[in-house]
Amino acid sequence: MQRDKLWHSLSAIGLKGKLLKVIKGMYDNVTACVRTKDGKTYSFMCNIGLKQGCLASPKLFSLFINELVKYLHNYITVEQEEFNYSQVMTRYVPLCLPMTWL
Repeated sequence: MQRDKLWHSLSAIGLKGKLLKVIKGMYDNVTACVRTKDGKTYSFMCNIGLKQGCLASPKLFSLFINELVKYLHNYITVEQEEFNYSQVMTRYVPLCLPMTWL
C-alpha cells in the first residue's frame, strides 16, 4: 500500500489534525530486516506498506480498503458502460500493492 494513498483515505473519512500527524509519525523512517537461516540481513527502509505486528495496522488497512471500495463503487455506478476488470486491475490495484506483486 502506498502510504500517501492511505493518508488521503484517512483524510477523506475526516481523520485530520494531531491524530493524523501521530499516525504519519509512526511511519516516518520505518526500517526492517529479513531473518534468514544465516541470521538477519542489514536493516533497510520500508517506504510502503503497514507495519507487521502493529496493533493499528489491521484497522488502518480496513479503513483504506473501505475507501477504495467506495471509490470503485462510485466509479462503477457512474461509468458502468466503461467498466471492465482490466481497468480495475491496472488503475486501482497498483494503489495498494507494491509493483513487484503485480
